[in-house]
Formats: sequence, C-alpha cells, structure tokens
Amino acid sequence: GDSRQGLSPLQVLHMLANELPGDGLPSPLYLAVRPNAEERRVRLVHLIRVTAQGAIELESKVDIGELVRFASVNSDGSVRELTECVTSAREELQSTDGPLLCFSSVCCGRGTRFHGSPNQETKPLRDLLADIHVIGFFAGGEFGPSPYSEAGSDRFGQTALMTFTAIHGIVQFLGGAELES
Repeated sequence: GDSRQGLSPLQVLHMLANELPGDGLPSPLYLAVRPNAEERRVRLVHLIRVTAQGAIELESKVDIGELVRFASVNSDGSVRELTECVTSAREELQSTDGPLLCFSSVCCGRGTRFHGSPNQETKPLRDLLADIHVIGFFAGGEFGPSPYSEAGSDRFGQTALMTFTAIHGIVQFLGGAELES
C-alpha cells in the first residue's frame, strides 16, 4: 500500500516538499479529485492557503469519500495534450468547406518561464494548422464556464475566473466562397 494512506493532506504536502528535487513543490499545484475509484476523469481544485489551524483551504468543495491526490501541470504534458487536440481537430477539418480561423488565448504564466522557451503554446498550432490563420493574445485570467463541470464541480453553470489556462478554438465561416473572394 501507499505509505501516505491515512495521513492528512497537509502531512502529505510536507512529505512531497521534502521528497521533490530542486526548489520544492511545483507551481501550480492542484488537488486532483475523483468521485470514486472507477471514475477516470478528475477535476482540478486550486489550493488557496494553509490556515493557522493547519488545514488546507480549497477553492471548491470536496465531498467525503472522494479520492484526492496532489497534481501539477508540466510543459511537456501541456504541449503533448495540445498536440493531440490539434491533431484530432486537423482530422475533422479535412472535410470542411470554407475559410477557417484559429483563436488562441493563453495565460501569461504559461509563457517562456513555464515552458523554458518561447512560442511553445503556439508551435503545435503553427505546425499542424499551417494553412489556417491564428490570432491570439496572452491574458491575465480567463472568464468562462467551469471547465470541470462534467466531472462534478460544484461550480456547474457558473462563470468562473480561471488561471493558468490555454484556450484555443477553430472557427469556420460558412458561405466561404463569398468570403474568400
């Protein structure tokens, strides 16, 4: 079994900080929550702070019986996930008719400091969607519906301020023949 089983989340957090190489805990650090052992999808919950009583304050509710673990985001995984999404979108676009535009909004925190080099969030877009114009910008927070609603978030149907996100969308203009000329 896991040597961390039965420990409080704060005790596990201290263990992680001591076990990880480098400067300690990764940033950003989340709590990955699953409703049960059979469910594969998780929702990521932001850690707000450690209270004076030693409890970890979270940005949303975690129910008794839900499975939790600490999780982080890394550059390689982020680029790999975007590449998979763009590859899937590229396959669907093979049979489209009409001009296309890709829109991209990326959190300021996901730039060179996170990836170690510039343009990593747009490279899969440029490589796999070379025939589509891409426009976008860096943002300091993104508003939208909770991205975790399908996994049981208590923020379902609410607009939320999200951070450390990358949002990419492809728009197809219908009646493309008239627009292209």
